[in-house]
Amino acid sequence: MKNFFKKLLKFTGYAAATLLILLAVIVGLFRLFLPRLPEYQDQIKAWASDAIGMQVEFSGMNARWGLSGPELEFYDAELLRLDNEIRVVAADRVGIGVDVGKLLFESAFVVDHVAIRDTTVEVRQLEGGGWWVQGVALDELPMRESGGGAIEDITLVGEDIVIQFLQPQDVRPRVFRVPRAQVDVDERRLAFDANVRLPDDLGRQVRVSATQLLDLPPGERSWDIMLDGDGLSLEGWAKLHPVSRELVAAGEGDIEVSLVVADRSIRHATAGIDLFDVRLVGGADFEIGGRIEFDRSADSWLVAAEQLVIATADHAWPASSLRAEAGTDADGGIEMLDLRASYLNLDDSVLLLPVLPQERREQLATLAPSGEIRGLGVTVSGLDGEAVAFRVEAELDNVGVAAGDERPGMRGFTGYINGDRAGGRLELRSRNLLVELPQAMDEPVDIAGASGTLLWRRSGERTTILSDGIDIANPVFDSRSSFELILNANGAAPNVDLTTTYRIGDVNEMLRYLPRNVMKEKLYNWFQNALVAGSIERGTVRLRGALDKFPFDDGEGRFLVEGTARNLTFRYQQRWPAAEQVDMDIVLDGMRLYSVRNRSSHLGNVAVDANIEIADLRNPVLTIDALTTGTLETLRRFATQSPINRFTGGNLERLSMAGEASFKLDLTVPLRDGKSTTVDGLLRSNNGRLEIAGLGAPLTDFIGEIQITRDAITGDSLGARFLGEEVS
Repeated sequence: MKNFFKKLLKFTGYAAATLLILLAVIVGLFRLFLPRLPEYQDQIKAWASDAIGMQVEFSGMNARWGLSGPELEFYDAELLRLDNEIRVVAADRVGIGVDVGKLLFESAFVVDHVAIRDTTVEVRQLEGGGWWVQGVALDELPMRESGGGAIEDITLVGEDIVIQFLQPQDVRPRVFRVPRAQVDVDERRLAFDANVRLPDDLGRQVRVSATQLLDLPPGERSWDIMLDGDGLSLEGWAKLHPVSRELVAAGEGDIEVSLVVADRSIRHATAGIDLFDVRLVGGADFEIGGRIEFDRSADSWLVAAEQLVIATADHAWPASSLRAEAGTDADGGIEMLDLRASYLNLDDSVLLLPVLPQERREQLATLAPSGEIRGLGVTVSGLDGEAVAFRVEAELDNVGVAAGDERPGMRGFTGYINGDRAGGRLELRSRNLLVELPQAMDEPVDIAGASGTLLWRRSGERTTILSDGIDIANPVFDSRSSFELILNANGAAPNVDLTTTYRIGDVNEMLRYLPRNVMKEKLYNWFQNALVAGSIERGTVRLRGALDKFPFDDGEGRFLVEGTARNLTFRYQQRWPAAEQVDMDIVLDGMRLYSVRNRSSHLGNVAVDANIEIADLRNPVLTIDALTTGTLETLRRFATQSPINRFTGGNLERLSMAGEASFKLDLTVPLRDGKSTTVDGLLRSNNGRLEIAGLGAPLTDFIGEIQITRDAITGDSLGARFLGEEVS
C-alpha cells in the first residue's frame, strides 16, 4: 500500500512539473510574441471580430498575461455591426481574455472574457413607443454571428459606463452611471449583475441581477430578476411614463423586487417596500411598508402581502397580512375567489382612488367605505355558473358606507359575521350607529346602541333571516324586536313576521325620525305641530305578511302599532287650544290612526274617551268626536281661543259666565285643506249664570242647549231669569 501512494505522489509531481513547463513555454512564447503584435493587428482584428460577433476597430493595442491568462487590450476601440458597420459601442479601452485551458490543451484561441471600459451608451425612447440604442432600433441590435470562433464560457464586463437616457420632448438626457456591470455565460446559465447610480431626480442607486438557466428547453426557460433600489424618488420614476405621471405626486424610499419572467409575462414576483411621504395625485400623504407577492399560473393567480403597514396622519395599521387568490378558466375568467386579511382599514380606500379606472373611482367615492375589518375570510366559488357558493367570516368595527339615491347608508356598524350559503349568523355590538335612509327621511337615525344576533338559513329556494332579540336604543327611544324574514329566490315578495316593543322618551324629539320622504307633506307637517310634548311608556309593533301587500288593505297581512302616551301635549289643529296632560292609547292599524281610550284637559275642561281618528293616512282627514265637561267659564275661555270666537263675531269676550256645563265637539279637519274644516259643537248648561258687558243685570238659572257651526249659532229650549223674571 505504501508503494502505491509513493507512485501516486511521484506521478502527481511529474504531471505538475510538466504543466509548469508548458506554462513557462507559453509565457515565454507570449513574451516573444508581444513585440511583434503590430504586425498581426489586422489578423487580430479579424479574430476578435469573429470571437465576439461584431467588427472590432481600434487605434492601438497591448497584450499582457493576467491572473486568468493572456489578455489583449484595444485602445480607442469601436464595435461595429457586421451588416452595415454602424457603431454600437465606442470605448476608451476594450479588453479580451483568452481561455488558457483551451489554449493549453486544444491549441484554440477562445475568448472567455471581454471588458469594456469608459464608454457612453445612448438610449432613446421614441414617440411611438419604440426604442433606439446607440441610434439603432432595439430589435435590430446585433446578436452574435460567429464565423467559426467558439464562445463557450464567457464573461462580459462593463466598467465606468455612462447611459444617456432620452424621452420624447427631453432637452437634456438623464444620466445613469454604471461603475460595473457583468454578464456571465456558460453552458448552464446566463447571469447579469450591475450597480446603477441614478440621476438625482430618480434616487440614489439600483442594483440589478438577472439569471436564466440554459440547460432547459427554450420553451421552459425563464428569467429570475432581482432589483434593489435605495433612496428612490417615486415622483421622478412616475414622470418616466405618461400613466404613472398622472397618478404619483410624491414619495421616496427603498424597494426590493424579485421577478420570474417567462413568455414575456411575469409569473411570480415578490417585493419588499419601505416608502414614506407617498402621495397620489389628489390624495393625502401616507407611508407604506411590507412584503408583497404575486404568482400566476395557467389556471390561477395569487396576490399577497405580509407585514403590511400603512400609516396616515391620524392612524397606522398594525403589521397585517392580506391574500387574494383566484382560480381561473381557460379564458382567464374567475371561477373561484378567496380573500384573507388580518386587518383592513376601509377609510384608507380613498388612497386608491387615483389608481382606479374612472368608473370604479366614482363607485368607490360614492360608497365612501369606513371602519376596520379584522380576521376577514371570504371564499366565493361557482362564479361561472348560476349557483354561486360563498363562505364569509369577519370582525367589523365601526364599518359603514355612504347612502346613495336608492341605497341606504350606515356608519359605525360593529359586530361579527360568520356563515355561508346554507346559513350563518350576524352578531350586532354597535355603539353610536348612524343609519341613513334617504328614500324615507332627510335626517339620519342615530342609534346609541344596537345589539343582538341574526341568523340565516337556506332551504331550497327560500332564505330565512330571523332573530329572537334585537335591542336598539338612543336617548329618545329604545326597542326590542324579534322577527322572521323569508326571501324567495323565485322573485316572490319577501314575507315578514315582526314583533317589536318600544318606549319613546320624548315624542317631539321622535318626530325627526318620521319618514318624511314617503309621507304626504301636510300630514308630516301636522305631526310636527300636533305632538308638542309627552312620552310613550310602552308600545308594540306587529308586522306580518308579504311586503308587496303592505299596508294590507285587503287583509292579506297585518300592520299594527299601539302605544300608551303619557303627559301628552296634543295640538290637533293650529287654531284650537292644545290638549294638555293627555293620557292616550294610540293605535295605527294599517293606514288608520285612532284613539278611543284617552283622557285630556283643555283649559280646565276635561274630555274622556274622545274618538280621535285619521281613517286613512294616505288621504288624511282628522275627525274628533269629544264630550268635554267643565264650567261655562272654562268653556268660554276654550271657545275664545278657538275659531268659535270668530263665529260669534268676538262677542264671547264680552261675557262672564259661571255654572257647570258640557260641550260636545264634532271636528273634521282635512289636513290637505285646512280651510275646509267643519265644526259642530253643542253646549249644554244647567243652572248657569251669564253676565253681558253693558247689560246691568245678569242672567241666572241659565238652562238649555246652544248649537254652534261655522255658519250659524242656534239655541234650543233656552231659559233663564233676568231681574227675577223667567225669560226664554
